Amino acid sequence: MAGADNLRNKILSDARATADTNITQARREAENIVLKAREEAQTLHGSLVARAERDASEREKRLISVAELEGRKDRLAVKQRLIESLFERAIQILCEKPDDEYEAMLVDMIAGAASGGEEVVLSGGDRARLSDGFIRAANAALAAKGKPGKLTLAGDAKPIKGGFVLRSGLVEVNNSFEAIVKMQKDNLESLAVKMLFN
Repeated sequence: MAGADNLRNKILSDARATADTNITQARREAENIVLKAREEAQTLHGSLVARAERDASEREKRLISVAELEGRKDRLAVKQRLIESLFERAIQILCEKPDDEYEAMLVDMIAGAASGGEEVVLSGGDRARLSDGFIRAANAALAAKGKPGKLTLAGDAKPIKGGFVLRSGLVEVNNSFEAIVKMQKDNLESLAVKMLFN
């Protein structure tokens, strides 16, 4: 039986040695796996941080770009409002001229625009403001230019701030200050921009 005990002890001893070897090898493999996982985690962490920094930088650039664009749009809107108020003020200045200067200005404008047989339509305020000799003066200015002086004052009024409308039958030519400014706006706007913002 001693031989059987020796054999059993030998088998147990070999099994323990093999188990110890397997455990040691398993621990080394586990340590290698943990080390490799840490390295991969650090690499992944580094790439995630780099990507997050790139994304943050790109987002910051987009936000700055959007803010700059909004700023330019706001400045442009302010400039447009200033230009519009400048045109409104110009019309107001024309309308606020003293009565005699205003009448002389309209007579000159009519002499340049009329052919001689139209009706002159004014605003309600201008009809009350201008002298009784206004149409006579306009006809005289037309005659001086070699045009027939046959203008008449229309019985109705137009809702304009200043200036006049020439009517011949169904055809009307708007020479109100608003219409003149609107027609000349492109030319006047570039001049206004130079004057205001350069």
